[in-house]
Amino acid sequence: MQFAIEAYGITKRFPLMSGWKGLLGRSSLGPSVVDHVDVLVREGEIFGLVGPNGAGKTTLIKILTTLILPSSGSIRIAGYDIQQEKEVKNAIGLATSDERSFYWRLTGRQNLQFFANLHNLPARYSNKRIDELFSQVGLQQVSDKRFHTYSTGMRQKLAIARALLNEPRVLFMDEPTKGLDPLATKQFQRLIREQLIDNQGITVFLTSHYLTEVEKICDRIAVMNKGKIQACGTMAELKNLLGPIEKYRVEVEDLESEIASRIAEGDPEIHSAKLAQDRILFEFDNDHTNDRLANLITSVQVNKGKIKSVSCNPVSLDAIFEHLTDKPEVEKPAESTVRNQPIAAGTNFGSPLQREKISLHISEDSNSDIIQPRLSAWIGSLTRIASALVKRDVVSETSYRFSFYMQIVEMFMTVTILFFLSQLVGQHTINQYLVPYGNNYFTFAIIGVAFYGYFNVGSSIFAEKMREAQTTGTLEAMVSTPAGLSTIVLASSIWGFIMTTLRVVLILGTGALILDSGVKLNNYPLVLLILGLTLASASSFGIISTCFTIVFKRGDPVGWLFRAASWLLGGVVFPVGILPIWMQKLALLLPTTHALHAMRLVLLQGKSINDLLPEIGALCVFCFLLMPISLRMLAYSVRRAKNEGSLTHY
Repeated sequence: MQFAIEAYGITKRFPLMSGWKGLLGRSSLGPSVVDHVDVLVREGEIFGLVGPNGAGKTTLIKILTTLILPSSGSIRIAGYDIQQEKEVKNAIGLATSDERSFYWRLTGRQNLQFFANLHNLPARYSNKRIDELFSQVGLQQVSDKRFHTYSTGMRQKLAIARALLNEPRVLFMDEPTKGLDPLATKQFQRLIREQLIDNQGITVFLTSHYLTEVEKICDRIAVMNKGKIQACGTMAELKNLLGPIEKYRVEVEDLESEIASRIAEGDPEIHSAKLAQDRILFEFDNDHTNDRLANLITSVQVNKGKIKSVSCNPVSLDAIFEHLTDKPEVEKPAESTVRNQPIAAGTNFGSPLQREKISLHISEDSNSDIIQPRLSAWIGSLTRIASALVKRDVVSETSYRFSFYMQIVEMFMTVTILFFLSQLVGQHTINQYLVPYGNNYFTFAIIGVAFYGYFNVGSSIFAEKMREAQTTGTLEAMVSTPAGLSTIVLASSIWGFIMTTLRVVLILGTGALILDSGVKLNNYPLVLLILGLTLASASSFGIISTCFTIVFKRGDPVGWLFRAASWLLGGVVFPVGILPIWMQKLALLLPTTHALHAMRLVLLQGKSINDLLPEIGALCVFCFLLMPISLRMLAYSVRRAKNEGSLTHY
């Protein structure tokens, strides 16, 4: 038998302290939110997980979908070890009831196209797939309307469609019918059973508070309480846990009391009671064979009695749920029990013991593609993800038209302010410091303000996009895809750099054409080299700032300190030579100082690369030292947040 989900001994204990205290010292762990849970889900099965609030259901789903790191245990999803995160994400889909996980200024189609690109689906295929999904969930008529116009039910349908984009082998659904009306719920149940299970063989793992729905569509059900699986099995197996609590009630007429007593005495399990002058009630436990019922009916008929009614109320999942969650723990049915595998905290997933028990089912073709991805495919994937993020930001930002136009106006106002400021500043006061730049304060300031924008954006855009994704609720949906958080964070900054470049072009162009700034754009390769080193060094600080956002949510000392120091010491609006000697030495520790000095010498004096070797060398040192450190810190902060379960919090 093949299993789509194999989990042994899954335990999760969250650190009690986070932030500075948790960073400076080893945090103690709280109680187990998920406590040595074993789960086996067969391929092509609908598996339901129910439990009261706080039982650990959502935490378990996030562990199985790689969003939270377990404290201990071993997991395989669709044949892949949980540490093969990209392969697992390619094989699964996740639908949640969080309607904030979409972009409200984008249409339903644009939202699905965005997430299809994060799944690295080719445009021709994804467009066809999106049309199919809109048809399946019944959103054809509103596919090109903005998401904020959707009703709650429509938003939930779109979440289901998004989870099916990559044709997953395993589909995780957290409260999938929340907000759906009865008709839409029936359509959803039909979609699950007929199309996903019967036609495509997808495995479905769902949680729900609608017990009737779970009982109706699930092949097996697990009841979770206080972090433990209290019971797991089919409805028949779960009913057996409660014992014979189903009772038959048989009302008869025209039967003498003496005969009724004699029938009850013949079977100690049958109890009789007189309801009226000519009516008697027999009551007994259901033995699930109906032999006792048949014998009773025969005895009544032989003695000339008449059967008035026969009733038996079946045990519902509600009754089982109430029974199991009111007790500390119930022994699991023998047939569906999974043997616990004791694994110490910190043990690597996929230990030799588990690898002997579970075979890895990967085709040779897919395995070769995973191990040795072609360079062109990798570049194509990055390009597709980057273009999706840029398109998202373009559509979203330009939808706020007034704000977009105001940004353009602000750029022209900046040039005008700098021009009049240059008229106010007496040239004789700083003339000696402007000699290397042509003795023109306006040209000095306009270049400083224009190109400082790259440092400002580079040091802040990554953290801003991370915080925005956390607060809007879209981060969890993005990191559920194979795109990778690092790629998402870096690519999310592209629009910010595009707008900064537009700002630089407009400021320099306005200064050159209208106010005669004297800027000379002759040596384009050297300008681009300096600009590239500027972006790399500024982005290093920005990535470090993002790490603080991931771990501490608010408070970014690195980004704030870098921007403040750059504005004060970097020579943005006044020459560094004006500063005291000790401050000039501090200025040399900033990439801003070297980048702006080199850019001014190229644009105002036409200097060659040989003249700028000290500045370019300093920028290269900054990039060489800071970029590896920042990327390593990003990997650490992401792992820390996933361990704390706070990656998507804000």
